Amino acid sequence: PPAAPRPVGLYLFLIGATFAAVTLAVTDDPDGRFGLPLRLFGAPLVVPSALAALAKDDWVTGALQGAVPQLPLTVLNSVVSVCALAHDLYPDRRRASAPPSRTDRVVPRTEMAVFVGAMNLVACSLGAMPSCCGAGGLAGQHRFGGRSGSCVFFLGACKIALAVFAGASAAALLDAVPASVLGVMLAGAGLELAATGLRMLPPGAGGRLGRK
Repeated sequence: PPAAPRPVGLYLFLIGATFAAVTLAVTDDPDGRFGLPLRLFGAPLVVPSALAALAKDDWVTGALQGAVPQLPLTVLNSVVSVCALAHDLYPDRRRASAPPSRTDRVVPRTEMAVFVGAMNLVACSLGAMPSCCGAGGLAGQHRFGGRSGSCVFFLGACKIALAVFAGASAAALLDAVPASVLGVMLAGAGLELAATGLRMLPPGAGGRLGRK
């Protein structure tokens, strides 16, 4: 059997967290960038009703300047691309009942679209930022060892713990993580997407691209 993937992403996170802890321990924070001293808890728990504060003009502005321009990107990145990427990365999880010609036999595009839409309708009505399940996130998780649903559960648990226990200092902790560590993670996700794109090219297309 193939060797289990190593959780490289977790290793990088621990490296970044170590550098962040050292930075916060030795800095005098003269410009107030980190808002020292750090405080446990401290952030108020607020569940706003974002819809109550919206006027009629806000709906029009949001639809024309936010939803319409974002729609093509969301459909391509969060539905078409992420389903095609899952289809390529996890061939052993493809549904046998789906036609072989489809590229969404792991996660159907319809189910992904409904999930992203429902997630944003619920979360944004409570004041959250719009979010999606992008292909870059899936590529990064796969590249750095996250191959099952438990890694997403672990990520969510860590975020909740950081928000609850770090409170108002959560932003300072994240801001102290070196940009170089984040750059390595982004580069890894980009390489995974590029490799997947090359694998999905029709036979002979790579040579034609090279000649061009």
